[in-house]
Amino acid sequence: MRFTLIIALVGLLLNLSISQEKLSDREKALKILREHFNKEREAQRKIEHELVKDYSLMLLQSYLKGGSGKREEVENSKAKDNFDLRKIKAYADRKSLIMNGNKITTIIYNYGAIGAGGNFNRRLNAIWNNLPHIFEFSPLVAASVVDTNNRRIHIVSDGLRYYSTISPDGTEFWTFNPLSGYADPNQDEIAHNPDKDRDGDGKPDSWPSSWYDPVLGRYVWPGYLSRDATQADLEAFYVMDDRDNKEHAYFPFPEDSSKRGLGVQVQVRALQWANPLAEDCIFFVYTITNVSPKTLDSVIFGMYGDADIGGGAPTSSEQTDDDAFFVPPHNVPNYPPVDNIPVYARSMVYIYDHDGKGEFGLKPGYFGYKFLESPGNPYDGIDNDGDGMIDESQQDGIDNDGDWNPLVDDVGVDGVPGTGDEGEGDGIPTRGKLLADGSLDPLSPGEPNFEFTDLDESDMIGLTSFNA
Repeated sequence: MRFTLIIALVGLLLNLSISQEKLSDREKALKILREHFNKEREAQRKIEHELVKDYSLMLLQSYLKGGSGKREEVENSKAKDNFDLRKIKAYADRKSLIMNGNKITTIIYNYGAIGAGGNFNRRLNAIWNNLPHIFEFSPLVAASVVDTNNRRIHIVSDGLRYYSTISPDGTEFWTFNPLSGYADPNQDEIAHNPDKDRDGDGKPDSWPSSWYDPVLGRYVWPGYLSRDATQADLEAFYVMDDRDNKEHAYFPFPEDSSKRGLGVQVQVRALQWANPLAEDCIFFVYTITNVSPKTLDSVIFGMYGDADIGGGAPTSSEQTDDDAFFVPPHNVPNYPPVDNIPVYARSMVYIYDHDGKGEFGLKPGYFGYKFLESPGNPYDGIDNDGDGMIDESQQDGIDNDGDWNPLVDDVGVDGVPGTGDEGEGDGIPTRGKLLADGSLDPLSPGEPNFEFTDLDESDMIGLTSFNA
């Protein structure tokens, strides 16, 4: 089991659509953004923005009719600060990074958490327009498995920091934790690009020494979709797994009882662009692999999100006046119709401040959350993502959309031209390599526009549920 998700956290409404042109992924993204942010488009976008806001009001009115109608009854159920517990066990590989590559500033942690929570510097909680917009976010992976007592149970692994699950003796975090080897162990930051070489040893300070390429004679960044490529103005990369999630009697690795959880490993990238077309967004890419020998037949990926639009102290009313809603991709029963909502604005979670006022009386933005790439279903005979292809897959050995070009893409498994590596110049597309545990090899991503490096070769199912 392996799938990739691309998620955007958006400070303003970001308009996205799908292009059918045979362009590189970077060219497609820029073309889409240019089309939707020119002057002619801006007036129409404002009209469409009002349609989305009207839709949110319809949902809010429906919600209030179904309950007491009193917003004061919203319960502020912040969990006890788990960081009051003193750790005995050391987590030497845990690192963080402040992402500030554009107009959004936030802190990320290499065990999945996004945002500092409430016990640290809240000025790092997805700051946009000088206001915090989140408390804490984290990806989660859940699955239904059979435990040692032959019971069907449900295990959820996450990387929450403020709400993390602690062992009964208070010595362990039963959460995702980082794998070693993906950052320099002698410093505290997640590996990122660009980074400075402050000690003059030829290696960017946060990078591990294993990223040195003897053929090129320098250290090489394992870039997104292409090695040694800079896709964003700021990109971070780390790998984590759920081996320390010991809450349930399930052992995914029969030969090693110390490894618990579900046996899943997650490669994570965070990307920011300073270009005005994407300066209000931060993108996260999660590539999830079941590295255990046991099959997981029912798996769910999701994102836990605690948004605090406009900030405010944990005990203030400012943290209880936020509204959230989801615009489905199409009309669904018992839900307002979406016929008037632009397609690009659908399949997105929206969160906003009810009275439009944040800390210090400043006006916060609308916070958006959307799956841009999701797991695909290549077996149902349906065009799930509406791109004209049926049951396309990144693991079928086929260039489903026919965009691999031997004149420019035949660069070998390392994705870098001129190294003479496996597959370079052989006239056929070369897929990326897998490590021994079945996860993707970040140093051998494969040739462009084929399998793992081609985002179009997945019959995406999108976001399927939402709860607030």
